[in-house]
Amino acid sequence: MRAARSVLVVLGLGLVAGGGYQALTSISLGRLVGLAIWLAGAIIVHDGVLAPATAGLSAALDRSGRRLAPVSLAVIRGGFAVGAMLTLLVLPGLRAASLGSTNPTILAGDYGLRLLGVWAAVLLVAGVGVALTQHRAARPR
Repeated sequence: MRAARSVLVVLGLGLVAGGGYQALTSISLGRLVGLAIWLAGAIIVHDGVLAPATAGLSAALDRSGRRLAPVSLAVIRGGFAVGAMLTLLVLPGLRAASLGSTNPTILAGDYGLRLLGVWAAVLLVAGVGVALTQHRAARPR
């Protein structure tokens, strides 16, 4: 296990070094600054929005989750994490669509409606997962 971990760390560091070299040699300084700002924003959004929301949901589930099987709680947490990440990915498109564009083919489709559809699908899958795990947990052994 230790050897596999070491190989993965070396491989990961090599990929980061290769990507860094590629970025420094092929991207202009202005774009590198924009990339650094975007990465900093992603960290801030994760640490300031997603992580606290997930921690709050986990705390609420732990307090009220005595009726739910541990696997059901994990399904709910996973569904929330997937939905929240997809929401964060769609937010720039929603903002751009609200600003409008002179070229109607750039932002084709209704991002808000599609996001609602994604959340409905996530809730449906998580609901089915919770129902199945609860049914399994309720069966006598």
